[in-house]
Amino acid sequence: MAVSSSSTTIPYGLKYHVFISFRGPDTRMGFAGHLYDAFRRNGIKVFYDEEELQKGEEINSALDKAIQESWIALVIFSINYAHSRWCLEELAKVMEYSKDKNMLVLPVFYKVNPSDLRHEKGNYAEALAKHGGRFENWKIERWKLALGKAAQLSGWHFIPDKMYEHKVVAEIVDYISKRISSLRDGDNNIDQHDTIWRNEKIERLTLAGTEDRIVVYLTSLRGVRKTYEDCSKVRMMLNNLGVAVDERDINLNASYKKELQNAVGNNKVSLPQVFIRGKYVGNADVMEKLNESGVLEKLLKGFPIQYPKNDCSKCGNARFVSCSECSGGWKVMNKCQYCNENGLMRCPSCCT
Repeated sequence: MAVSSSSTTIPYGLKYHVFISFRGPDTRMGFAGHLYDAFRRNGIKVFYDEEELQKGEEINSALDKAIQESWIALVIFSINYAHSRWCLEELAKVMEYSKDKNMLVLPVFYKVNPSDLRHEKGNYAEALAKHGGRFENWKIERWKLALGKAAQLSGWHFIPDKMYEHKVVAEIVDYISKRISSLRDGDNNIDQHDTIWRNEKIERLTLAGTEDRIVVYLTSLRGVRKTYEDCSKVRMMLNNLGVAVDERDINLNASYKKELQNAVGNNKVSLPQVFIRGKYVGNADVMEKLNESGVLEKLLKGFPIQYPKNDCSKCGNARFVSCSECSGGWKVMNKCQYCNENGLMRCPSCCT
């Protein structure tokens, strides 16, 4: 696997801008390789299976994880793509995640016609027929369904002798670069709609290191009824919008309280407090106004959709669990490096 370095924004909770699915013998030394190089030059972070790592169940699970951690899937349908069961498995998973996780799928029909996929013609019909004698019917039908759905998507159709490869590569990179730049549209929306929530007593505040996420400082304790209700209101609001949120409960981890105080300086603030892409947004009242005006949805543009969100089986959405290293005994032993002063650690299942 080869992955490019990147300084551009990636949606919170994801690792790559693009996952490239391709048939190695067809395009690795040509079209797919040129695409990868172009992505890397433009600072786009890519999962590119350079060494064809699909051999073995363990490595296959690594590819599955890479698909889940990608924002866009670029699928290069070449002449022999369907002859690889691994390519078909990748495609099936990509199409499933496009539905469940709002992944954007972009097909490239490289020297093949979309109708070959849709109507199972040519090499694709031949490949599926061969697979039919080796694999179970349900798996073949799953692959056929994925091919049919992919064939209906908008993408690029490279026709040899009529088009230049480098121009198609440039078009793809330009399109995806613009999609990535849209992740930063929220910054412009914050500035554009700043008058909605600006408090003259509070300067423009930022939270370093959170430019790729939504951070909410809150409390899960019911000590002050209004504060608890406001925190619950904001949590519900963001959950309904289907975005992943980095929730920082100051009562479960004292470092969050210090972190928030450092961010706001001498300004007095109540909980909850929300930061989007590292910029201060405001409290529950501000969030409610932004939500009612439709501005909040614009601010969240570019974050991956995560709904429906079920309760976490490990922490019950409390976001913290007893430390697995010291069993919650932080206070009665040498200070544990894995948990906080309450012997709690972030839930490894639902928190990153």
